[in-house]
Amino acid sequence: LDKHTNLATALLAAIKARGLDAWHNAAEDVLCGKADLAAVMRLVGGQRGSPADRLRLALIWLLTTEGLPSEADLGDLEAALRSAGADVTALAYVRTLKRNNLTGARVDGQSSTGGLSSAQGGAALLDWADKTFGQGLSHVTKSVKTLLA
Repeated sequence: LDKHTNLATALLAAIKARGLDAWHNAAEDVLCGKADLAAVMRLVGGQRGSPADRLRLALIWLLTTEGLPSEADLGDLEAALRSAGADVTALAYVRTLKRNNLTGARVDGQSSTGGLSSAQGGAALLDWADKTFGQGLSHVTKSVKTLLA
């Protein structure tokens, strides 16, 4: 029981230290269309989270954004990710996909062949993220509360 309590306490401390709740909420806001580049840049440029957390949020924003953002915006985002120590290879790949219009996003009111509109894709990604991250985090939190009670 002590080992499980120590493990749960360590997990909760790691979750709090990385600020995973803030990253999850920001990703959810991006997927729902409530967050813009400024909100993403605030988190990416902040102190909490790992380089992977920062890159994940940037990729979610880029994939769900209508059209291709300006080169200046993408350059600022890439610079912020590089300064945080993130590998921006995935960002460059997604940028190329967006530039070539291969993300399944809607173009000129028509859906690309076999693709989803960005709203449908964003909703599907939100559902997946909510199931995998949100429920897992709530189960860990409930378990820690139960163990500590």
